[in-house]
Amino acid sequence: MPSPPEKIRLILCISTKHCNATGAVNPLYQRLVEALGEPDDFRSTRTVRWEVANCLDRCGQGPNLVWYPEGRWSHFTTSEQLEAIIAEFLALRAARGEI
Repeated sequence: MPSPPEKIRLILCISTKHCNATGAVNPLYQRLVEALGEPDDFRSTRTVRWEVANCLDRCGQGPNLVWYPEGRWSHFTTSEQLEAIIAEFLALRAARGEI
């Protein structure tokens, strides 16, 4: 069985030019903060973390969320999709002792 990737990142695009031009990202961002806390910054030592980006280069499909390193995309995430993402993220943090 292959070992898990060293770092896992969940990234939300908050670009006001496209993804959040109409405020569509705001509820997603708020829900992520409620469930996961404030986004991690570049100094974080967590191996499972969530971040924001000013652009993920998928402007016509937003709001956008992406998991790295696997590159799994979610576009215009519904509340059900977002809750599943949050549950998976928390499970990954728990598995690594980061909760």
